[in-house]
Amino acid sequence: SAQNAVAKAEETLRLAQVKLVDMTPDPQEVEAAQRDLELSQLQADKSSLAARNAVARAGETLLGAEALLADMLAGGDPDEIAARELQVSQARLTLEEAEADLEAALLVATFSGIVGEVSAEAGDRVAAGAPVVLLVDPSLVEVSATVDEVDVARVRVGQPAIITLDALPGETLRGQVKSVSPVAQVQSGVVSYPVVISVVSGGEVAREGRTREGGQPRRPTGAPGGPSRTGRAAGIQPRGGMSASAEIVVELSRDVLLVPSRAVRFMTPGQMVSVKTDQGVQLVLVEVGLSDGRNTEITSGLNEGDTVVLPASSAITPSPAGRGFGGGRLFR
Repeated sequence: SAQNAVAKAEETLRLAQVKLVDMTPDPQEVEAAQRDLELSQLQADKSSLAARNAVARAGETLLGAEALLADMLAGGDPDEIAARELQVSQARLTLEEAEADLEAALLVATFSGIVGEVSAEAGDRVAAGAPVVLLVDPSLVEVSATVDEVDVARVRVGQPAIITLDALPGETLRGQVKSVSPVAQVQSGVVSYPVVISVVSGGEVAREGRTREGGQPRRPTGAPGGPSRTGRAAGIQPRGGMSASAEIVVELSRDVLLVPSRAVRFMTPGQMVSVKTDQGVQLVLVEVGLSDGRNTEITSGLNEGDTVVLPASSAITPSPAGRGFGGGRLFR
């Protein structure tokens, strides 16, 4: 465009010169032609200057492009490349942090349930780890209990348990040991271990078993109630925080021969029971099995129908137990 403008200006100058030569020497026309010639000369000079400036700018742009091309072909400046890569990494990290903050802002329940309590409102400032919502699962129930150190060695996960609630006298729930803590807790010098018992539905569990062989019933105090999870079993509706007692069955025998525990005497050469015979009262050596503190299992030495004589008491006739019993202790 600049070159065309220069050529046009030169053509205009040429025509003006020709016109000046051909025209009659009229002073006014000569003066007008002279002015046109000067104006054309100025325009031509201006166009030529603009064209030279444009050429210079284009040359500078070309030099810059050539330098950039040379840098790219050479692999670029290592320091600049490192700086750009650092900027990209920082931008990516900022994005990941923003996404994490967005995800952390959403509270997701770990299980389906009913909101039982809300301890914070929108806009409140809460401490890290502080509970803000109490979620209740109405389909499950668990009992938190403690077992003393004497009995905990016999407690295993999966053992059956019978649960009674102070708020529901006469009603029982069938349970199962869910977990036994490996860490002891000490209160007032008493060592015990936390145990969690979950309620299960259906089935029958013997209720007679309460102690180890030769032991006496104990009722160590445990943590009343349980975790904030309530449930329904056998038509019973326990609620979180209720006091509960549980009998864990650690051993079980069915259809065994039973005698009152006080009928068994510890003598030499072993455990003896007084039996009434035709010749009078005789001591019989017996072998015992499980005991719940009230009754003791006789594994050998007696037969069904034998008459056992209790110390300072009337005679009784041992008979097979109608239901089995186990060797667990009663605890809360």
